[in-house]
Amino acid sequence: MNIKFLTIRTFFENKDTTEEYISKTFVVDIAKVYKAIEEAINDGLLNKNNDKIVVTDKGKEYLSKYEVDKAVILACGLGKRLGELTKDLPKCFLFINGERLIERQVSQLKKAGIEDITIMVGYLSDEFKYLVEKYNVKLLFNEEYDIKNNLATLYKAKDILKDSNVYICTSDVYIKDNIYHKFECDNYYTGNYQHDLSNEWQMIYDDDNKITNVLIGGDKDDYIMVGPAFFNKEFVKNFMPMIDKAYHTDGTDNYYWENILVENLDQLPDMYIYKLPPKTIYEFDKVEDIDNFNNDWNIKA
Repeated sequence: MNIKFLTIRTFFENKDTTEEYISKTFVVDIAKVYKAIEEAINDGLLNKNNDKIVVTDKGKEYLSKYEVDKAVILACGLGKRLGELTKDLPKCFLFINGERLIERQVSQLKKAGIEDITIMVGYLSDEFKYLVEKYNVKLLFNEEYDIKNNLATLYKAKDILKDSNVYICTSDVYIKDNIYHKFECDNYYTGNYQHDLSNEWQMIYDDDNKITNVLIGGDKDDYIMVGPAFFNKEFVKNFMPMIDKAYHTDGTDNYYWENILVENLDQLPDMYIYKLPPKTIYEFDKVEDIDNFNNDWNIKA
């Protein structure tokens, strides 16, 4: 995990931030934060004046090399486990706390400075058309949405991902606080801390937060795969041929793109876990998930 980059970016986004905040946010020892600040000052990327740390022009130029180009939101699914709620509406159109899930996520990306947003659509695709005018997003239809899993959806987006630093987002989550940024360095998958890991994808990681394995159904409290991921250009270049190969391999219709990630972790550029506190990202698979999150909900337009 590039602590120096994360430290510089945090000071760039909030000049009043503290070392303690950075340590807590990225779940990293504060000694590493102090070391990263010292290195950044020595490199001319940060400057310290009267105990105030500021990003220098050189530091801003450094950040610009890691600008996020675009985001792709996967929104093709049928949402069958929500029953009648998704009979006439896409799953990501559920209203949670007064907002449609899809609109909240698009708004968060926009606030972070991500303007190039493509929504991969399938089920009830016409319902998404109003978002084009409202948010200036693009839609790309996946005609295999009802017979293949999201491996096929990512494959259909291959031309969009090419030569890009890109967020890969799921549409059926509520992200409490905006975790998107204008600049990203390390490839990552968000990890939400959870107590019940039955049937969840538990990430195994080293002291540097690099993902080394993923277990389905862990036996202890830990971080699970839920929410967005980030791919830098190098990762896209290496990963998408694997997606292409898997897509054209028999027996992979029910695969998630994450299956290919897990199978090839040791052959890909490093992928890190972005650790988030409990109840930061909410995923809605069943009606009871909505009830647990907010008893005052509806799906009226």
